[in-house]
Amino acid sequence: MAFGINEFTSQINKHGIAKTAHFSVLIIGPISDGRRAFPLRIESVSIPGRNLITLDQNYYGPPRQIPYRFMVQPVTLTIILSQDMYEREYFMRWQDSIIGSSRKYGDGAPGSYDAGFYDDYIGNIEIKQYSESPSSQGRTGNNDLLSTVKEVAAIGGIDTSIFTAPLGFQIPGLGGPADGDIKESTMLSLKEAYPIAVNDIQMNWADDGYARLNVEIRYHHMEEKNESFGAGADNNNGFLNQLRSGVQAFQKFTPIFSAVKNLGIVGATRATLEQSGQSIITQGRAAKATLPF
Repeated sequence: MAFGINEFTSQINKHGIAKTAHFSVLIIGPISDGRRAFPLRIESVSIPGRNLITLDQNYYGPPRQIPYRFMVQPVTLTIILSQDMYEREYFMRWQDSIIGSSRKYGDGAPGSYDAGFYDDYIGNIEIKQYSESPSSQGRTGNNDLLSTVKEVAAIGGIDTSIFTAPLGFQIPGLGGPADGDIKESTMLSLKEAYPIAVNDIQMNWADDGYARLNVEIRYHHMEEKNESFGAGADNNNGFLNQLRSGVQAFQKFTPIFSAVKNLGIVGATRATLEQSGQSIITQGRAAKATLPF
């Protein structure tokens, strides 16, 4: 399929782009965290993927790889550290609850190497990705009634400003620059999560930048919701989908309407029958050419 710049531009204008800076992370762990706001210090996070595990099934010819299980990918958090490196201590204590508090220092109490119980140290990691409103990215929305009405109006050659600026100026909330809301688009909940790795921190006299901590999170499974495929998406947009289907059907019959307008009903009917007869003759010749006799 050839690349079409108009189709590409249309898709970008309708659906926009996902921006990597629009996210938030909420850590729900077994260690009490009452004095710091982690979401404001998490500089980056990886939205996890998923790998399928396959089993080779040997039939005739090359083996087929049949998926039978999946494996989740770990998530890496990059955290901007406070002056006292409180964030590192938080995750180290979380690991202490997993493999024992053997790193005790200076308090006279002996360290412990006893592993904890799984249910006592697992937590949840909530990741949210946000999408801008269509006008914030300088585009027209495609999931609301106003946008659908504007599409229909555009087909009929009607100036859409009568919808967005009926009084001669832009009204907030009608798809103009004032409509700049950011809403949750994708929500992921990492279940039975824990920090498998609290990585080292590089300190350097030659670099006076801020220190970052990378933490690798493992988890058992994830629950995910995307607003484009949400449970109520089809119900909420059912009327809009029907309206768009009607517009598409109208567009299919546009050549017929044009023929009726230019040739009249009789002339349009005659032209349609002539085209149909020619198509049948062409198909018959093609079929005859494929016969072995």
